[in-house]
Amino acid sequence: MSLSRTYAYLAILAILILTVLAYLPGLQGPFAFDDITNILQNKALALHSLTWAQLAHAALSSDAGPMKRPLSMLSFALNIYFNGMDATAFKITNLVIHLLNGLLVFSLLRQIARYWLDKGIIKCAGAAVWLPLLCTAAWLLHPLNLTAVLYVVQRETSLCSLFILAGCVLYVHGRLRMLAGRSGWWWLTIGTLVTGLLAVGSKETGLLLPVYLLVIELCVFRFSARNSESFAPQHQGHRYKTGLFAFFGLFLVLPVCLGLVWLFGIHHGAPLSYAGRDFTLGERLLTETRVIWDYIRWTLFPRLPDLSLYHDDIPLSTGLLAPMTTLFSILGLMALGITAIFTWKKRPWISFGIAWFFAGQLLESTVWPLEIAFEHRNYLADLGILFALFGFILTEHSRLLSMRYRIGILVALLLTYGAVTGMRAYVWRSTLSLVETQAANHPQSPYATYALGQELTNLVLAGDKRLLPQAKAALAHSASLPNSGIIAGAALALLESQIMGNNDPANFTRMAERLRTHAISSSDQQGLTSLVQCEDADNCHFPSSALQSLFDAALANPRLRETPATYANILTDYGNFLSQGSHRNLQKSRALMQQAAEAVPTVPQYRVNVVVLDIALRNPVLANEDLRKVMALNKLGNLSPVISDLQKRIAALGTAPRVSPSKIDSTPLLPRKYLPSW
Repeated sequence: MSLSRTYAYLAILAILILTVLAYLPGLQGPFAFDDITNILQNKALALHSLTWAQLAHAALSSDAGPMKRPLSMLSFALNIYFNGMDATAFKITNLVIHLLNGLLVFSLLRQIARYWLDKGIIKCAGAAVWLPLLCTAAWLLHPLNLTAVLYVVQRETSLCSLFILAGCVLYVHGRLRMLAGRSGWWWLTIGTLVTGLLAVGSKETGLLLPVYLLVIELCVFRFSARNSESFAPQHQGHRYKTGLFAFFGLFLVLPVCLGLVWLFGIHHGAPLSYAGRDFTLGERLLTETRVIWDYIRWTLFPRLPDLSLYHDDIPLSTGLLAPMTTLFSILGLMALGITAIFTWKKRPWISFGIAWFFAGQLLESTVWPLEIAFEHRNYLADLGILFALFGFILTEHSRLLSMRYRIGILVALLLTYGAVTGMRAYVWRSTLSLVETQAANHPQSPYATYALGQELTNLVLAGDKRLLPQAKAALAHSASLPNSGIIAGAALALLESQIMGNNDPANFTRMAERLRTHAISSSDQQGLTSLVQCEDADNCHFPSSALQSLFDAALANPRLRETPATYANILTDYGNFLSQGSHRNLQKSRALMQQAAEAVPTVPQYRVNVVVLDIALRNPVLANEDLRKVMALNKLGNLSPVISDLQKRIAALGTAPRVSPSKIDSTPLLPRKYLPSW
């Protein structure tokens, strides 16, 4: 059963339309989770003009990774510049990127399938036509990929994938030209260099582009230098193979070596520190073997109750037999690897699919101290699982199932995927719908249950006092979970203070104990920040001793100083606490800000906070001295707007006499940046 080119293009158009329809219910939905801190609360994204200084300031405003993800941040800033803080506009942009990715997936798979058909590896022309088409449709419509579209901040993932896929398409095009006897090196080298830089500028997983290219080379072209023995002299074939080895040496081996130097030679392994996590490297690696099988299961059999923005309810593996499924998972992954080896020659679509999936998990599911599981980590990886499955169904010889029936089965499967995506998108139509569904499906998830309590709290503070018991119950339940941080307790304290005017001391005692004895996470930091900000805004009134106990506990945590960024954030929150209210002590506040700046000297915001305290203390000499340290970090002009504002504030001090800190009006500090939750 074949398909003409016209019908193929019409089919692609129909698939794109179906994808839009599946996502349509969720496009009106809200910002969620890290969207708040990374986009809504990131003032640098509010462009006033499209000047270099403004654009650079926005592009470099993220601390989400060592490379700051400038292209992704710039795209968020442009969204705000042209559409304001309209979540729908952000989501539509994400959907467009997803559709473009689908077109690139189709182009990539079609080139590969045609090559296998020409080489006689795929025997049926119909299978070579339908495989890329149906696999692309399944990938576009798959519900596991939804968070890369409707969870706005995960544009970082989809935009990075756009450039990775573009690099793969250019690579395959160049290799096909080389095999046909034409020049293809420019397509390989320039294409990989440009798309690789763009991918890394979107998210650090762009570093995997050469790995994906190696999968393509090993499973598709197998370092072939020509299509036939009569194509070119033998020495030319050796030249092509040598060039390919040099290509991967340049784009894969060399970056790996440089990365190891950066990791161990410059940072002495600090990025691999688990001081900020409540699990060890060994526990993470063991747990990920089970999580990867969850990813495979969610790809093949996606169920709405299984899928969620949060998967922090997955229990850790503490040994090969704790739980026993850990050992089975390891053996299963080994079996997959063996399958990839034995199918490499005659069924390369299976080998390719398994290797592609593993490549997609190399960074986020291995040694790095990230959260245990997130669905967006499969945005490109799950393409491998789908390709292996669809390739197996379409190409395996069977007298019972004709090609027509096989295509019918796969069409039914991808339509099922689309239906589940549509239902899931409908859940994302509003914040309340989203958090209620996730909390119901994942009652042991601290994040999911906290998100429900947070939304109910917002409704209570907006005037619906009838929801107060439900809000308190949801937050109390979240705070009681064994792996919960302090953010739920902080939200409960905020709710009690603003609605009831008093607080349960036992809640602060529990939070202090958690800060003293467990790794301090980014959500813990956000909980502390919210308590300080609420009191600073005079919306909450906590006993000074209660907040002081939290900072005392955090600073007494023996693991705190092992993560300089977390230490600096705690010091900043403590400094903000001491800059306001009856307990105000601006001298000590400045000292804390200075310690934070020294802990992480490369992050400008901490230096800026010191200058703000100098201004509050009416000390222009010290302010100018500290401002020069800020200016030294202004390498690309991204700090120019902030520096200009500080210069004006320092100049406004004039020659006014210094006064004692007790007589200084409160001056709000610039907010510090938050580290991402994963």
